[in-house]
Amino acid sequence: MPTLLRTNGSLSLTAKKYKDKLLGFVLAVSDDFTLIQIFDHDYFNLDGYCIFENDSVKKFRVYDDEEYFLAEVVKKKKVKPRPVSGVSLESWATILQTVNDNFNLVVVESENIYKNQSNIGRLEKVGKKTFSLIEIYTDAYWDEKPTKYKLKNLTKVSFNNAYENTLWNISESRKKNVKQISLNSVFSTTKNFIRIYEQ
Repeated sequence: MPTLLRTNGSLSLTAKKYKDKLLGFVLAVSDDFTLIQIFDHDYFNLDGYCIFENDSVKKFRVYDDEEYFLAEVVKKKKVKPRPVSGVSLESWATILQTVNDNFNLVVVESENIYKNQSNIGRLEKVGKKTFSLIEIYTDAYWDEKPTKYKLKNLTKVSFNNAYENTLWNISESRKKNVKQISLNSVFSTTKNFIRIYEQ
């Protein structure tokens, strides 16, 4: 599988054994993992990155026929995949750590246990067998405590797509607003103190 994927410079569809189909551009391959940039076939744009185990792939298709519709779309819109640096494909542990070091949020999936479920957050700790996330919810609020997962249950790690980036931006904007409110409160209190003192 890795040898075949390395020959791919075109859009490809990967069918995984967890009934998960991924459409995107293959960017890097190791003996155990593959990194792709996701192509959203509904909006015809690039949307984040995904890493999965090579052994989880049942079959894949390369769309290198210029007359195929999506190949025409890619050419017409001048879609070009953007490589990422600093992300290791050595093991799940190094994948999590390097993604967390270079991007705002990590998305993890364990499709063999939890179908149609993903968990999003910041990596707090990774060990030889487990890792823990401080998770962010769908309303962009954070969990107070980390949640622990087993590395052996991981089937997919994603990052830097529009949905997660929106959650992060909303969360960060709230922090700025809280700081601004705190500063305004201090300033208002100071003014009141001065007025009282002057009286």
